[in-house]
Amino acid sequence: MHEHPENSHSIPENICTEIRQNIHLEPLQLRKYLTKKYDLSDITPKQIYFCWSSSTQSAYKFDDDPVKSAIHLLKNIYQCRNCELIVEKNTSNIVAIAFSTPIIKYAQQIEEAHMDATYKTAKGRFELYGVVGEIDGSGFPLAYCLMDTSKNTGNNESVRTQLLIEFFQALRNRRLMPKFIFTDKDFAEINAAQAVWKNSQTRLCLWHIKRAILTRLRSKKEQQRFAYINEIDLVYRPNVSTNAWK
Repeated sequence: MHEHPENSHSIPENICTEIRQNIHLEPLQLRKYLTKKYDLSDITPKQIYFCWSSSTQSAYKFDDDPVKSAIHLLKNIYQCRNCELIVEKNTSNIVAIAFSTPIIKYAQQIEEAHMDATYKTAKGRFELYGVVGEIDGSGFPLAYCLMDTSKNTGNNESVRTQLLIEFFQALRNRRLMPKFIFTDKDFAEINAAQAVWKNSQTRLCLWHIKRAILTRLRSKKEQQRFAYINEIDLVYRPNVSTNAWK
């Protein structure tokens, strides 16, 4: 468990007000900013962090349930900023929240779309899927989908595929029709993309291919397999008869 920060009861109200007015700053930046205006000798960094954290949460936390809070935020705050809630599922077994970014308005210009996901890195049991579009040689985020299927008792990959199909269909309905789709080797992503964009070419991402090769070569098991090789003959050419190809 993380240690709870000290509370802000001993921080003067004028400093608390200053913190609330500058919540866009990171805690370290905020302390440097406050040091120029106030004497902070009796105020600890943890107290500043607590006040900053509480003030920051008030801007986006609308419910103790993080899923309900996120849905409220997207529907009522970010909708007017062109971030649209495009998938909403919140049941006892499945949670899926997807939203598009303002860049989606350029969907018709996009010929290459890249799809990727975080696995066991997002907070809690959620997996985060992202869709990035290539515009003039640069990648821009088009949409994100948070998904939790850990409580599902059925075929997990099938459920993820269906949720991703719904996610991708929402993007297709917003005129995203890429000629090429690049993914990692996630069969739920691949199957969903091929189901939604039937005329697009789906390919494995080069970066993921390179990483997979390096991971395989660095594995202890693979190194043991080729431990008997002492050196490599860089000028070796196999002696293959031309008749062998006939």
